[in-house]
Amino acid sequence: MDAQAIATPKVRRASRTASVIELPGEVTAASEQGLMAAYARAVEDGPRAVVLDFGALEYMSSGGIGLLVALLVRSRRQHRRLLAVGLGGHYREIFALTRLDEAIEIHGDLAAALAAGGPPLALAEPLAEGGLGGLRVRPRGSGRTSPPCARGGRGTVSGAGAWPASSLSWPCRGRHAS
Repeated sequence: MDAQAIATPKVRRASRTASVIELPGEVTAASEQGLMAAYARAVEDGPRAVVLDFGALEYMSSGGIGLLVALLVRSRRQHRRLLAVGLGGHYREIFALTRLDEAIEIHGDLAAALAAGGPPLALAEPLAEGGLGGLRVRPRGSGRTSPPCARGGRGTVSGAGAWPASSLSWPCRGRHAS
């Protein structure tokens, strides 16, 4: 296993209201322990926002995307914002295809992300319009993406060990054509 894949992310407090997690190298399913520990350190002092800095990211697998979904769920349960900076064009496209860009705020630089850190989320604020209903994650090499509605009315993310079960499922709101 490549040491970069399990490298411990760096955590720092960037402002009174936000912490930053720098994600170097690779983010894969093997990164789970380090990423979850980094998130726990990032929220120790109660910041309202956590900024994921992808500036040094070299590779992210579908397992890494699953870990981001797990962080998103955890941050929302704690009423914190999850923001991202340093995403290259390829990963911005992946965020758009999976609709993570609707749930994780993407900013051009750290200053913009810190300025947007703002107040904690309201208890009833959904993850995105329709919850996670439009999120699409496909296994690496499957060769296709399809909206959850086209697959029988439920969306799923499988293969990430961050959840008690082996997959996360949610109802579709019917926003996609079959």
